[in-house]
Amino acid sequence: ELGNARGVSIAVKNPNGSANAASDGISHNLEWIAPDSGIYYIVISAPAQLRDGIGTYTVKVEAETSLNDRHGDTPNGATQIGYGNAVAGAISPVNDLDYFSFQSRRGVRYTFAMDYGTTSGVSLTVRGNTTGQEVLASNFGEGSDVTWISPDDGTYYAVVSKSPRLTSAIGTYNLTIDSDYALEDRHRDIPTWATQIGFGNAIAGAISPTDDYDYFSFPGERDETYTLQVHLGTATAVRFSVVNYATGFSASNYGSGTMIRWTAPITGNYVLVLSAADQAADPVGTYQVVLTRGGNAVSPPPPATQAPTPTPEPVPTPTPQPTPVPVATPTPVAIPTDAILTVESRTAPPGATVLVPVRLEEAREINSLEFNLFYNPSIAEIVNVHQGSRTSTTSFSYNAEIPGVIRFGTTAARDVNADGSAAVVEFRIIGERGSSSPITLADSAVGDSRGRLRTINLVPGSLTVDDTIAGDGNGDGNITAIDALIALRMFVGLAEEDLAMDVNNDGQVTPDDARQLLAMARQG
Repeated sequence: ELGNARGVSIAVKNPNGSANAASDGISHNLEWIAPDSGIYYIVISAPAQLRDGIGTYTVKVEAETSLNDRHGDTPNGATQIGYGNAVAGAISPVNDLDYFSFQSRRGVRYTFAMDYGTTSGVSLTVRGNTTGQEVLASNFGEGSDVTWISPDDGTYYAVVSKSPRLTSAIGTYNLTIDSDYALEDRHRDIPTWATQIGFGNAIAGAISPTDDYDYFSFPGERDETYTLQVHLGTATAVRFSVVNYATGFSASNYGSGTMIRWTAPITGNYVLVLSAADQAADPVGTYQVVLTRGGNAVSPPPPATQAPTPTPEPVPTPTPQPTPVPVATPTPVAIPTDAILTVESRTAPPGATVLVPVRLEEAREINSLEFNLFYNPSIAEIVNVHQGSRTSTTSFSYNAEIPGVIRFGTTAARDVNADGSAAVVEFRIIGERGSSSPITLADSAVGDSRGRLRTINLVPGSLTVDDTIAGDGNGDGNITAIDALIALRMFVGLAEEDLAMDVNNDGQVTPDDARQLLAMARQG
């Protein structure tokens, strides 16, 4: 503000004396955006336009902190972002790049939504973690959303920068990443890691990404007839086949229809393969698969012969006609609309322990439950197995003597009619960073209070070896109220302190971190 001086020249200079911005005496106000964090100098002098530049003035500096560059310009300085939580940012200065890192899972569809504040548009790209930082998806500098399906598990980056379509793009924004885990690729792409499938149980899966192959295996018996029924969810068509590698036997729907039936030529292992149908406009989508066996194959009845025409002499004895033998047709098991047994996916770094819940949902009048859980023993080892909240009033048993499989059994004195965990498995991570293990369910048997056998939907999960996002205490990939509780347990000494929960970066886990996590969870 000018006192009795008629004008001033204002300049902002670096410590080496070079100028960043200057008013050149034309105005006594100067707006400037800092290109980097550091110390700068304000230099006031008499403008060259005035003969007499002597006089008084007052300097007042105001900062618009909403444009503060809070996010790094490179992958090494990327801000970790959780799902469903809005993160504020700003394009400032004009050449600014804001990097956000997130842990993806193969097949999951991610939506990156921009909510514009003072800027009217940005360039939003999804990039890989390779040296060249390949652009995998983009909004091309216009619009507000980008949708992308992850081709692999791992770390990826959302990068926000100036839109090339705008003259002035400086301003604020909010970025939110949402995930559609229904499309997660829970079944491996190679036969040796095929998901074991039982008879009569609906197993959920998804064709995602488009080049996905889902393998299932089961032991077949010679001359037994089997039926494979695929119930389409969001997928419009699926190609599926059954293969026995020992004999070269195969049968397929060739992408058309939802059922095939075949007779096993030998006793041995059979593999089911599901992939995208060529005729589907959008091959990505969910499905459920049910395998049933219908008894031994029955040969078709011999054709009936025409009775001979009688003649006066001699009269032949009529030939008895063979009685047609009815062919037993196996009836595909209907998809149950109630009970679901789900393995929750988790992420944890090497050497860490992680709790993996097996959830029982939509349970009605269930009083007995048996199932097997399969995992890769080279990725994780069992520390303990805990009884779940929905089996707390039941007789609960398990057997984990064989690495790679846990066998569970529960019986209840009264019916289970609510959602909750059937069991919780505590794993220690022994695999290398970047590796993962599918966690699948099979061989289930469910009974109700009326003595009837019931079917149940089996939904597998996965265990990924990698760092979790900041504040994600249970490794589920999201910031929730549970993470705030985990931070409080660390503060009072009920759990070992993990600085990944130090979201305010003060070097320790405190109630302030819990409050901030709870606020983040409410935003999501």
